Amino acid sequence: ITDGSARYIYNLTTSTFTQLSSDGPWADATVCDYANGYVAYNKPNSQLFTVTDPGSAYTTSTLYGRKDGGSDNLVSLFFDHQQLFLFGEYTTEVWVETPGTDPTIASFPFAPISGTFIQHGINAPFSVARWAETFMFVTRDFLGHATIGTVNGYQFVRLSTHAVENSLIGYDVSDAIVYSMQITGHEWYIVTFPRDRKSV
Repeated sequence: ITDGSARYIYNLTTSTFTQLSSDGPWADATVCDYANGYVAYNKPNSQLFTVTDPGSAYTTSTLYGRKDGGSDNLVSLFFDHQQLFLFGEYTTEVWVETPGTDPTIASFPFAPISGTFIQHGINAPFSVARWAETFMFVTRDFLGHATIGTVNGYQFVRLSTHAVENSLIGYDVSDAIVYSMQITGHEWYIVTFPRDRKSV
């Protein structure tokens, strides 16, 4: 669990939180996600991320990955179908678990998938949420922002209508928080902008 400045683990037996103050290459993080026995988390205001030891909440290694396909910083991350999507301010990369072949040599367990670089980033770090068999997020690229979309086959797909996008003109959408749900077989993606007290 992260709170924007630190990471914590929750003990189900004692019902207590413990702050991880000297764990891994850095102690702070703003986002994290879990898959394949790993918890992935970012280093704020950088391109860096790392993962815990497999099957553990702790990080004993000082190895890390760098989202450097673009010059933008890493803003959010999300596991989808066991692939790690690294959302930058303007671009996105997809990484996958690639365990080292020699157990005596320490290596970072994730690597980028060639040909999956996406020319859309994320505008709000907490705007990514599961939706049907994929996910949705409030996007941003070098041409603009406040478009809501998804990724299909490593290609960005715009889902918001012009009416929705026009309704967001003039709003600061960087603080968007979202949740998704299903009602009578229909998938919903609900976005709230707390600063402007608006939801779509």
